[in-house]
Amino acid sequence: MKTLKAKTNWMTPLLRLTASENTEWGDYIAMTPEPLKGYLQACEVHCLAECCGVDAFEFSPKQGAWWAREVGEDAAAAARELLDRLIEDCSTVNGSIALYDAEVVLPQRGMIAWLREMREALNYIEVRPGDLHKIAD
Repeated sequence: MKTLKAKTNWMTPLLRLTASENTEWGDYIAMTPEPLKGYLQACEVHCLAECCGVDAFEFSPKQGAWWAREVGEDAAAAARELLDRLIEDCSTVNGSIALYDAEVVLPQRGMIAWLREMREALNYIEVRPGDLHKIAD
């Protein structure tokens, strides 16, 4: 099992105002530092995000458990923390939000719902580490 350390500066803002001339990226850009970026990449299983948008991703307990087993519980815990922070940040703004590394732009409520779906898949791996194989198999 390889372990991925969270390389996040917790003071770095995850949500940034978009330059007004770049409206295709929405009003805000949500950044996805590691390990959240790796989680997104691991869940992009049905297609490519630039082709299918949110439909390219699978955020299921099985997918979350598989990813956690690959990267380790520390990285999974860091991804949960980043998602919690991103959900909170997104709830403070109005307008459309682009999730940078997923190449997905959604209205604020839609982005929060999608981030919660991602977070829900990671909730299942907060069980005892020995139980991860039961979910992923």
